[in-house]
Amino acid sequence: MPELKDVPEFSGVRIHAGNTNADTLGCILVGQNKQVGKVINSKATVDIIYPIIRKACQTEKVFITIE
Repeated sequence: MPELKDVPEFSGVRIHAGNTNADTLGCILVGQNKQVGKVINSKATVDIIYPIIRKACQTEKVFITIE
């Protein structure tokens, strides 16, 4: 599970599956934003992005920008 480092005022921030705010304490939930207040297809999205992140981490530093 990818973890974001050096997030001001947070620790243990990860990118993972989940469907509502009850599934996170500040982590990034991935999926599709097609229902108000919900993330859908989260597990399928994790299955797509984790290998991409893993492969990138093998050859370079990976950064994420939150705006």
